[in-house]
Amino acid sequence: MPLDPLPVMTPDRPELVALAAAFAGVPRPVPLVGRTGSYDYEESDAFDAIENWGEVTPETLFAGYEGLIIMGPETAHFVLPHLIRVICLHRARNEAADNFLMFVKGLLVGPHRWDLVPRLTSGQRRALLDVLAAMDREFYSPSGSDLAGTVAEVFAAIAWAPDRSGSG
Repeated sequence: MPLDPLPVMTPDRPELVALAAAFAGVPRPVPLVGRTGSYDYEESDAFDAIENWGEVTPETLFAGYEGLIIMGPETAHFVLPHLIRVICLHRARNEAADNFLMFVKGLLVGPHRWDLVPRLTSGQRRALLDVLAAMDREFYSPSGSDLAGTVAEVFAAIAWAPDRSGSG
């Protein structure tokens, strides 16, 4: 008996449209990652060579996987909505697209959250929470995922946290 295809979202889905709009003004860093800290120059070069992030695919991201591992907060700010779009649009065609969720989760709730989350505008935070809640509900509900809830807690904690930049 064949398995049902994984649920996906369409590009015109309101949550994805709002996410794209919220992040539209984030500039693309040049280079995205370069070779500093890279153990695989071929992959980091492939990541830097991605031109049209609005149409990036899982296959393209896997070819540049090292870039996801070594990217700094400025690049993460630019790449984050595109990772989410890849998961939402391509998971039925390429189940491995779900693997990018670990990067999304790591960026927003992992140890480096202090580097990225303060860069996010309130509109970007709202758009992220909306799309993550839809993903929790429609993709990961049987497992009891509450990434949106966890991310909301991080957003609230960072908003109330003392300045960690060392400047104040």
